[in-house]
Amino acid sequence: MQIKDVEALKAWLLRNLDPLCDADPAALAKYVIALLRKEKPQEALKDLCIDQLEVFLAKETGNFVEKLFSSLDSESYLKDEGEEHNSSSSSAKPSPAAKPSLADNKDKDKEKEKDKEKDKDKDKDRQKKTSPEEQQQQQQQQQQ
Repeated sequence: MQIKDVEALKAWLLRNLDPLCDADPAALAKYVIALLRKEKPQEALKDLCIDQLEVFLAKETGNFVEKLFSSLDSESYLKDEGEEHNSSSSSAKPSPAAKPSLADNKDKDKEKEKDKEKDKDKDKDRQKKTSPEEQQQQQQQQQQ
């Protein structure tokens, strides 16, 4: 996909990603730009973005991707830097300069991923465990 001004898009991404997720918006913005540079038709790029960003944006993914492609199509990311920044300045989010370092964010992201994996393992263990009644039923079905 053709991006007219990568820096303007990166600034737009930083503003729009920051309130949506806990991941480092600068790193995620670079990742989004890399996804957009893939040589694919627009619909395929949208699907790719939804698929790849869902882990970061969860339920906000679809709306974000639609907003992203709308901004790219209309090139509004080139124009609305001041407008969006002013409208979001009333939020309680700290400025990017006040955020922890990239290394701190990476450590936090790793911890969150480990916690997610532990939660998944616990869920799997819960699913594997069956009540004594269920075990009896399963044994009876196997004997038949």
